[in-house]
Amino acid sequence: MRKKLVRWSMNIVFYIIYFLILQYIENKLLPISPISNVIIIFVLIGINIPLSIFTTEKIFSIIEKGV
Repeated sequence: MRKKLVRWSMNIVFYIIYFLILQYIENKLLPISPISNVIIIFVLIGINIPLSIFTTEKIFSIIEKGV
């Protein structure tokens, strides 16, 4: 139970980090328009969530191996 809680909290932390990076990129590169808002939503759902889960799993596999 505790291991799951730690993994989910790490997922949330990485999600927030990736969200802030995406927000910075959006503010610097994309103009404000409805199309860019739709693109950002798809990026959040399609890339940000799986990327945070993958990063957490990779970190925990490295920690468990002791490398």
